[in-house]
Amino acid sequence: MEYSVNEKRDSIFVQQFLEKYLSLGFGVLPKSEIDTLVFSLITDLGYIDSSMRENEIENELHITETKLSALRLAANARAKKPQSVEESIAELKTRISNGSIKIYLQKDNKNVLLSVPYPHIKKNLANAAEEITGYPADNYLNSRKVEMPISVFCAVLYKNDETAKDEFIKSAKKDVKDAAKIDEITKSGKSPLEIVENILAATSNLSTIAQLLPAFGIIK
Repeated sequence: MEYSVNEKRDSIFVQQFLEKYLSLGFGVLPKSEIDTLVFSLITDLGYIDSSMRENEIENELHITETKLSALRLAANARAKKPQSVEESIAELKTRISNGSIKIYLQKDNKNVLLSVPYPHIKKNLANAAEEITGYPADNYLNSRKVEMPISVFCAVLYKNDETAKDEFIKSAKKDVKDAAKIDEITKSGKSPLEIVENILAATSNLSTIAQLLPAFGIIK
């Protein structure tokens, strides 16, 4: 793997690698743990560009899609502080914007389908949906994909990001003739899901990917 020399970053890599590798004695750390450690370090320290697509990372490291997914899962499980739901949603928005997570609108059944190769994001997104709807998180998971109603997906973004909430409401007001109607909906005191459902019902354009993502601060 080619990378530019950065003395501070390289020094941190060597220090953290040796600390972990020698923690149990020389040669004791299993190969799978070494692979996970190296992957975590090159990811966290920026040897791998966060904007790279999955196939680019796979080609760069000469590994399969399955191996990359396993490394991500193992690295997240061994993290000192697992990523919170809010952090995962923030990362989700960034990765949708840079194209490393694909999102599709299924017009027939009004669902959003996301191709999510990052286990921690996928699980936290499903957990956030479960918290909002009461349905088990596994209902939204399917291999590398996450599928949920548009309203649930919006409610997840609405609940966990005040800026996203403000932008969504602002976009909704532009889409209706009576902006006061949106204020009435948002001040009704209902749950995030009920508020979002009522806003989507009152608007005409926010159920399309082109309008929906920018409304939540996601560049597409």
